[in-house]
Amino acid sequence: MTSNAGLSFTTREIAAALGTSARQAQRNAESEGWLYIEEPYRGGSRRRYPVDELPIDIAAKALRWRAEKAAAGSGSDWEPVFEYDAEALWREFAECSAEHRQEGEFRAQALREVEALMQGEGLPFLKAARQVATKTGRAASAIRKWRYGWKRGQRSRRGAKDYAPADRAAALVSRRSQSGRPRKEFPPEIADVFKSLDRHSRAPKIADSYRRALAAAEAAGFDMDAMPSLRTVQSWAQQDSRDVRALRREGPQAVVAMVPKLRIDKSGLRVGQAVSGDGLTLDKVWVKFPDGEVRKPVAWVFQDERSRAIVAWDLGKVESEARFRRALQRMLHKFVPLWMTLDNTMAAMNKRLTAGMKGRKRFKEHSDDPPGLLARLGIEVHSTDACKDTINPGSKGIERAFGTGGLHDEIASHPAIRDLGLSRDRPVTYRKFRAAFARAVRDYNRRPGRRGLGLSGRSYWEVYSEAKKNPANPFRRLNPYQREMILRVPVRVRVLAKQWEVRIRIGTGEEGVLRYISPELAQWMGEEVIVWFNPDNTRQDALAETLDGRRICSAELLSDAAYGSEEAAKQTMRRKRGYLKAVKEKDKAEKLLNAGELEKRLPEKPLDPEPREKVATTDFNPPPRKAVAAGGAKWTPDPNWMPLQTDEDLQRGLEFRRRRLAARKGRDADE
Repeated sequence: MTSNAGLSFTTREIAAALGTSARQAQRNAESEGWLYIEEPYRGGSRRRYPVDELPIDIAAKALRWRAEKAAAGSGSDWEPVFEYDAEALWREFAECSAEHRQEGEFRAQALREVEALMQGEGLPFLKAARQVATKTGRAASAIRKWRYGWKRGQRSRRGAKDYAPADRAAALVSRRSQSGRPRKEFPPEIADVFKSLDRHSRAPKIADSYRRALAAAEAAGFDMDAMPSLRTVQSWAQQDSRDVRALRREGPQAVVAMVPKLRIDKSGLRVGQAVSGDGLTLDKVWVKFPDGEVRKPVAWVFQDERSRAIVAWDLGKVESEARFRRALQRMLHKFVPLWMTLDNTMAAMNKRLTAGMKGRKRFKEHSDDPPGLLARLGIEVHSTDACKDTINPGSKGIERAFGTGGLHDEIASHPAIRDLGLSRDRPVTYRKFRAAFARAVRDYNRRPGRRGLGLSGRSYWEVYSEAKKNPANPFRRLNPYQREMILRVPVRVRVLAKQWEVRIRIGTGEEGVLRYISPELAQWMGEEVIVWFNPDNTRQDALAETLDGRRICSAELLSDAAYGSEEAAKQTMRRKRGYLKAVKEKDKAEKLLNAGELEKRLPEKPLDPEPREKVATTDFNPPPRKAVAAGGAKWTPDPNWMPLQTDEDLQRGLEFRRRRLAARKGRDADE
């Protein structure tokens, strides 16, 4: 008798069952992560894949291929009696337990031996069945039911003779539970009720859903004795469509958590090549800040991806652009990374820092936006997606430093402050908390025995320090131009049309406007420029550039003067006199020509001859018109008309005009 308890298949057998090459089957196994065991084979080893660990469809095809191979050796003929879905039959076989599959294989092999006796020795079925029953310890009547089927009341089952020899193992699999009793199931209508109750976001207990489903079955008039037990329903509910149940009860994140996680190998990185940063709200401690406000602090932390060492941090009240920028400045004084991983937040991915980069989604993009600080430094920023359904924003390397045993627990349990900051009424001072946080970062970096990839029991700081001293691992450094830029942020403004002054609004009202001036901005009055200013120290000079990045000048802050300040008035007068003197010297340096020199250098052209005057005469006495005929004849001048030359002619002309005017009035009256 054959048994498939612990049945497994080699790569070649799976390839034959699928109708593909062995290489393709191996690729599928590696990409989908099939579990395997290794066995010695021809001086080496080969992989065998247990049928219980294969995907259902692959397992069904492999089992059917094995059954067809066994049936081909029996040589029995079979003619189809009814149509059935062989693929569905073998999928159901693959979903059964190993004990039930073993029973199906056992029955199929017993029938093959019976048929062999019938064909080889010419025995009738009953005698052949008795011989096999004596050998196997089963009853001949049971073997008869396996071959011809049975019918008991409303229940019936076809025998193996109605199936193809290759499909008999799947057809003869036991439909009973391991205890020997048939498993009861909910009717389809009640099963839908139970699923609707169980698969809900409130995640009710199975017992509660089961009780309500029984009430629905009783109200619908079903036989309550035929209903499954709670234990049966619990086993079925937790295994049937587990992914759909998780989606309904726990949401998309529970479904995505079932997908095998990506494991990242950082051995190809150099120390100082990539960093990750994030904000940490220290919600276990209350801190009193210098201005008297009591609240839970926020830290922005940068970590080197290769050595896992924390290289820069900053503390404050909230997670803001200023917090990010100060921590960034501390890191850039050590090295300039090539890649940076951040959350897509307003603090880290705003225009001042990341304008001009692809993939950023904070504020509206404009083609003429000045490049951000990180873009100027040549740092490529990768932002995590805020959609938690398919992507985990907490997958950044810095998140490991915040979790269990990380900075959050280290600072909360620090002996210097563990009895303080437990409530708003007993806060810890900012100075004391900052010192404790600095010691916690130092202890975290220098803790020995790290077991990550490439650490070999060393601390994070040892790995970082060794790479820093290694000439084969060069760090990117800031050049003098970049050192000026890391303290400032860009803003696009227009120089005033009549004064060499730029104004930057940082707040509301007149007090929220910064005024920077420089005589060199006179050439750009009325035009737009890029001004880099330090928002943490507005008194520091700002740097003005053209829109295409060419440096113009350094502009100083013009502060408002107090009423009656004599010193401010004197300084303004000195500024005016100095600027006027500089313009005069510049004018003098240009060496302009005076009127006499211009007259000597300009060529004299001969004057054109004056044109002869012509007398223009005007005829104020046009020839009179004759009366227009009724038919609309064209007007022709009077041949008797002559130009006026004497007073008599003038009187005659006037008389003629009076008569014509009277005739016109008469016509108008008739009309």
